[in-house]
Amino acid sequence: MKNISLLPAELRNYQTSAKKMSKYAVVVAFLILGFVLIYAVLSVTAILPQQELNSVRQERQDMQKKIAGLQPCEDMLNASEAAKKLVSEAMGVNPQWDTLFVKIFNSIPEDTRLSDFSSTFSGSAGELSLRGWAKSHTDVAEWLASLKTMEGLSDIQCQFTAKTETDSGTDVQFEIKAVLAQGKAFEMPAEGGIK
Repeated sequence: MKNISLLPAELRNYQTSAKKMSKYAVVVAFLILGFVLIYAVLSVTAILPQQELNSVRQERQDMQKKIAGLQPCEDMLNASEAAKKLVSEAMGVNPQWDTLFVKIFNSIPEDTRLSDFSSTFSGSAGELSLRGWAKSHTDVAEWLASLKTMEGLSDIQCQFTAKTETDSGTDVQFEIKAVLAQGKAFEMPAEGGIK
């Protein structure tokens, strides 16, 4: 069967155009809703980094305040470093006298005695002079060989040896000279002081 409409043609045209318009209105409404959602998402994603940036700026300001509060500590550290440098310059690079003298005196052969002991050290160079008496030239030579193995001494030479008659018999008078090596630069004791 055939549908026959008794409505006038203008009314039918109006109804079909209204149906088309409602379809367009739904499409436009969905487009507007999509744009609103996109705008909302973009707004939220733009706000979050801004909030994070503000948080980082606040942390930076707090940290700068803390750093400014530590300025006296930095001043004390700089003063301490300057004092350490001054002490190191004043102490120089002197030989380790205590250990060097102990080594020298412990190496003296039996029946050998010193009559004169002198040392000079200036800047980075020094000289050691040992004069004394031994029972034989062999004792002097052995001591000379022992001194040559010692750390802190170099260019060790026997200046002279002379056999001399004394009340106790025959003795050998000698003089040994050596160059003193410079020691390590002075170091301040570790934190906590000297133990």
